[in-house]
Amino acid sequence: MSKQRRQELEKNIVADSVESAISRVGPYAAYVGIGVAVLLVISLISLSISHFQNKALGTQWSLYISAQSRSTPSKRDKALADLAQRQPDTAAAIWAHLAKGSSDLETGARDIFESRDDAIGTLNSAVESFKVVVKKGADYPDLAQHARYGIGVAHETKGDLKKAIEAYEEVVKKGEKSAMG
Repeated sequence: MSKQRRQELEKNIVADSVESAISRVGPYAAYVGIGVAVLLVISLISLSISHFQNKALGTQWSLYISAQSRSTPSKRDKALADLAQRQPDTAAAIWAHLAKGSSDLETGARDIFESRDDAIGTLNSAVESFKVVVKKGADYPDLAQHARYGIGVAHETKGDLKKAIEAYEEVVKKGEKSAMG
């Protein structure tokens, strides 16, 4: 048998198989078409939602990076506070609170011997920022641990050793399995 004839027979076998499958599915074609259309619509909606979520997430982190790169600590702290206020329930906001708390802790510790009243206010601001991280940071246990430790350092710097010890004990209690444990 020639090669050309064999290909013709194979084509007929394939064509017959396809025709048979189509004839069996034929009565259900409308349902199959509707099912495919529904799956297509669901896929498009899912992709659209994912796209917008990713875009929003990218915007949040862009704002965070922009805030961190401000030229002065006061501008940076203001931008971080703005981010945390405008995007309150996001990971970027939790990081913004942690960064602001850390900045306030550093400033307060540096200023404690020069202007005690101002430093106490700054350290209290650090504690408040850290408390937000602890409260909202359940999904970020290492950040919450860092914030608990920052609370302890802030209280110790202010001279409130009782609160500092309580905070450090909380770090130990909560952090047995954390990076700080």
